[in-house]
Amino acid sequence: MIKYVPYYIRLIRPVNLCLIFFTQLIFVLKATDFQLSSIILPDFFLIVSSIIFTTAAGYVVNDLFDIEIDKINKPLKQFIPKPISFKAAKIFYFVLVSLSLILAFLFGRSFLAMVIAVNILLYFYSQDLKKSVLFGNLLVSFLSGMVVFTTTYACFNNANTFYALYSLLAFLMTMSREIIKDMQDMDGDEAHGAKTLPIVYGVRASKWAASICIALLVIVLLFIAFKTNKMPYWLSIGTLLGWFIFTAQQMWLATKSSEYGRVSLLLKAGIFAGISSVLLV
Repeated sequence: MIKYVPYYIRLIRPVNLCLIFFTQLIFVLKATDFQLSSIILPDFFLIVSSIIFTTAAGYVVNDLFDIEIDKINKPLKQFIPKPISFKAAKIFYFVLVSLSLILAFLFGRSFLAMVIAVNILLYFYSQDLKKSVLFGNLLVSFLSGMVVFTTTYACFNNANTFYALYSLLAFLMTMSREIIKDMQDMDGDEAHGAKTLPIVYGVRASKWAASICIALLVIVLLFIAFKTNKMPYWLSIGTLLGWFIFTAQQMWLATKSSEYGRVSLLLKAGIFAGISSVLLV
């Protein structure tokens, strides 16, 4: 059993979960003006852990429904049905969902209702919604934006414009990356009847859609910069602008799945840097 542990860990995308944890930590620290004593640690633990278990469960159920598609799109990164059996992966999924619900219940009924809704949405997203034009992309992007908003609101009942802007930023960053991932996964998606944006409207239209999202997130970053008017933030924005422009250029040059994969990684790094820029505000 022990020898399979590394595969279970890789199945839940530990790097992505760490990014989610640090995103939540950064915004909670910002909400308290970096006063650690102001953080109610039990509440923070319950909220963050519940969100992380929910996300991990989403990754597992996504792989459960994508077994055939992943044989084409990412054969070297597929862990179901080998070395992890389909039955074992299902049990692992239910354990993760159960943990997310227990932790949410311990925090409060409103948060529990939200976590139940998110788990249901992620299930149906993996089953069918992600194969539709944009709807799945919009859902995942919306949930990414909610990570920022939910953590600070649940901990402190703080829902000001500042956090709303960063939620919008997370939404636009995730949306552009989801569209790029659809272009990366076209072969497997098309072979199994998916109707994603690049399959229905073509790669060129998809690149324009991703470019519009990148342009909008640049506008949001500039708006935050004007609103805060701090020199360190302006310097970080200049670096981020260059990074996103370079990423968009590489996207337009990409023609192969591996090239879209590299663009997706560039955008992931940009997402983390963009979210981290809150520390300079």
